[in-house]
Amino acid sequence: MKKISIVIAVAALMAGSAGAALVLEYSVATDAGKDAAVVGLGTGVAASAGDVIVFSTASSKSYVKSYAVTSADGGVIGTEVGNWTDKNASVSYFMVLSGGTFDLGVAGNILTYDTYGAYVVGSDQTGYSVVELAQGQLFSADHLTSTTDVLDYGTVASGGILVESANVNLFDALPSGYNSYVNSGTSRATLDATFSAGALSSSYTVGGDLTKNARFTGIAFTEVVPEPATFGMLGLGALVMFTIRRFNRRRR
Repeated sequence: MKKISIVIAVAALMAGSAGAALVLEYSVATDAGKDAAVVGLGTGVAASAGDVIVFSTASSKSYVKSYAVTSADGGVIGTEVGNWTDKNASVSYFMVLSGGTFDLGVAGNILTYDTYGAYVVGSDQTGYSVVELAQGQLFSADHLTSTTDVLDYGTVASGGILVESANVNLFDALPSGYNSYVNSGTSRATLDATFSAGALSSSYTVGGDLTKNARFTGIAFTEVVPEPATFGMLGLGALVMFTIRRFNRRRR
């Protein structure tokens, strides 16, 4: 009976660990207009090892973004990973290597109007890490035949959180169900959404001058169990099999 209890406890532990999910732990968005001053996107923002700090920028002109992530209490980040970092729609992220609190910012640009977003994506369970699942890019030179642009990520194997940036002449409709921050001219936006496994895409409807170019980009994130935890789960599985065999031998 004691061994049966051990099996049940281990099985419950394994089932509980399977319910992890990504959560948006922090999000903020703001506009900046033709100003070279640094734009603050959060102070003392908490992030744990394995989380990612994500930035989204939609600007009136293309340029290379310069993000700042600093910590006064030992937080450490990895190198920037970006999607279209030199375009007028871009998304970048930094992996958190050591947890702490972080001050987030971005250098403004004297030549552009910008919409900035900052996010912290993490798991709701300790020991899980966030990883990039897919990137998407879409450039529409004009909309003479269609006012709908679909940013397609293809088919993804797992669910997670998506962060996007979009720059158009005028939005008529944003992707349904997304959280969004749109500038007052409805021409630039930063967005986030949750998604499930399967076909992943974002549909934008545009208006205004249909001969204007448009850019859409994004990065989808999912989660993984770090290697030590993976080995631990394998060990638990072996323990379950060993216990069941011992129990069956006793019954013979």
